[in-house]
Amino acid sequence: MRRSLGAILALVSGCVMAHAQHIVFTMRTHPSCPVVITSVSPSKEFGFEQVTLLDDSGKPIDSIELRVVLVTDSREEVVDGGRVFAKLAPGERKSVDTFLGQIRALTERAHELRQTEARAIVYVESVEFSDGTQWAGTEPVVDIPVQPTQPTK
Repeated sequence: MRRSLGAILALVSGCVMAHAQHIVFTMRTHPSCPVVITSVSPSKEFGFEQVTLLDDSGKPIDSIELRVVLVTDSREEVVDGGRVFAKLAPGERKSVDTFLGQIRALTERAHELRQTEARAIVYVESVEFSDGTQWAGTEPVVDIPVQPTQPTK
């Protein structure tokens, strides 16, 4: 009886520890990216089991390289990624299976970093068009502060 009670307590405390981390799954789009991730669909295993993509360019797309980063208070690190072969015509929207952002691995990594909350963000790293050209989000995102207007007298 004592042994089974100890095993049950260990199992319960392990489950509580595993669920102590809260991971929010979201997406990010580079301002010049020709593909927009319009929605994500999670499953029990993956935070990004499916993503819905929109070709926002004027050219057909053959494939998209996706990345998943884990963002905490102190850092942002790439934790997953892969190429999705999805043919999209300009203006076309399509849901594709990605199987990215394994929930267990992200939860464990947040626990290793001693974070109770973290964000898992999927974004487009690069795009390959049907004509062989590519887009890569290498250009910096520049924040241009809004200058207050001076009141005229």
